[in-house]
Amino acid sequence: MAKSASTTAIVAGGDIGVNLESFGRHLAAENMSPRTQETYSESVRQFHGFLSDQGMPLEVSHIHREHIEAFISHLFAKWKPATANNRFRGIQGFFKWLSDEGEVKESPMIRMKPPRIPLDPPDVLREDQLKPLVATLR
Repeated sequence: MAKSASTTAIVAGGDIGVNLESFGRHLAAENMSPRTQETYSESVRQFHGFLSDQGMPLEVSHIHREHIEAFISHLFAKWKPATANNRFRGIQGFFKWLSDEGEVKESPMIRMKPPRIPLDPPDVLREDQLKPLVATLR
C-alpha cells in the first residue's frame, strides 16, 4: 500500500507555534539534515516556551530584539555558551525565514551578533606525565 501525502493543513498566522510548523516544512524542503531540522525547531520551541512563561508576545511581528536578548541571557544562566550560540542561530534562521515569507517586515535579529563562545583549550600534559607515555612507544 502506498503512503499518501501528508494531509496536515497549512495555516497562516502570526503566532510562533503556527509559524514553527511551516518553518519545519521549509527546512525539510530545503533538504536540511535531520539534525539541523531538529536543532532549529527545538530552538524555536524553547524560545516560544520562554516567551510564554514570561508573558511576552507570541505574535512574531511583536517580538523585538530585547525579547531575544532576554532569552539568550536566560540560556546563559542554565547552559554553556555553545548552547546559547546554537539556540541563537536556530532563532536567527527562523526570523530570516519569517522575513523572507513576509510574516515580519524585518528580522529583529538583523543587527544582532551571536553570543561569543570563549575558547576552552584542552589540558596540556606536564613533562612528568608525558615521559611514561613516550616510554611506552619504544
